[in-house]
Amino acid sequence: MNQKENIYVLIPKQNEEINLKDLEKFLKILPKERVKKYYAYVKELDKKNCILSYLLLCYILNKDYDIFITPKFKYGKNKKPYFENIKKLYFNLSHSNNKIAGAVSDCNIGIDIQEQRKISKSMIKRVLNEKELDDYLSYTKEIERKKCFCRLWTIKESEIKRRGSSVLVDLKQIEKDNIKNIETFEIKDFCISISSEEYKEFNLIQISTESLLNYF
Repeated sequence: MNQKENIYVLIPKQNEEINLKDLEKFLKILPKERVKKYYAYVKELDKKNCILSYLLLCYILNKDYDIFITPKFKYGKNKKPYFENIKKLYFNLSHSNNKIAGAVSDCNIGIDIQEQRKISKSMIKRVLNEKELDDYLSYTKEIERKKCFCRLWTIKESEIKRRGSSVLVDLKQIEKDNIKNIETFEIKDFCISISSEEYKEFNLIQISTESLLNYF
């Protein structure tokens, strides 16, 4: 297995609008449990992401690992998903609004994507410890503060996901300097972080929704 692995980010083109009805034809690709999850969602965006994130995972398996079987999931501690029918590979997915990030690796990983946006005081208090808060406040421009917070937030969330920890874990206790293998990317107005159990270098590959759907 090559040391350098890929993170794929699904980013819709400007003004690209995907009709939910057009996406539903791909439900036949999804395993029964995923289809059940799709119908349990109420919001249209959640339904779209349910289908698109699964298609993205299949795309990664096809492109990077020459695996063409339909991946099925089981869930471990704190509901972290893992492959039921694919051995010695790990995966993780994340979405923020209509952007989806995914990766597959030969070691345990956690990935998180977040859009840079205005952050409430309560969120800052929940996520940042004292040292991180000082770093955050050292920036005078609002846009730099958004970037700083987004970087730290995705780093912490990706590490939580790699560990398979509870969502109730205290984010303040997770510090970047104590995370052994972490990599962060910034694209336009969002950040992506990936935490890996072993040292890895990652490429970031962007794909449009149109390109993903045309592949299938």
